[in-house]
Amino acid sequence: MGYSGVGKSTLLNYLHPNVKIRTQVISDYSDKGQHTTTAATMYYLASGAAIIDTPGIKMLELVALAPEQVGFYFREIKQFAKQCKYSNCMHLDEPKCAVKEAVRNNLISDRRYASYVKIVTDIESINYWERM
Repeated sequence: MGYSGVGKSTLLNYLHPNVKIRTQVISDYSDKGQHTTTAATMYYLASGAAIIDTPGIKMLELVALAPEQVGFYFREIKQFAKQCKYSNCMHLDEPKCAVKEAVRNNLISDRRYASYVKIVTDIESINYWERM
């Protein structure tokens, strides 16, 4: 499962050379992959593994998830959050945040922390009543 045009079918063509799944070239207009797959199809690899090629998704939206719950889904953030000065720390702008300190000390990946912040801010941008 993944976003539309990221190369799921192309990757599967490399893993399963006996079947040629239809793909398209990178778009000159957007410089991105193009949506091609229209139905989910299961393929069996020589190893016995099964892979399902699925149409891409345009957007992934988390519903009924409060911003303060996001940290529980990042094990490294959950681990350091216990050391924050405030028990309701969101790990964004609060003082004495152990999570931000762990990011500064390279104990939490910058990319993982950036993903956390993006998810929290995306959820916060959704109207409360739409979320609930």
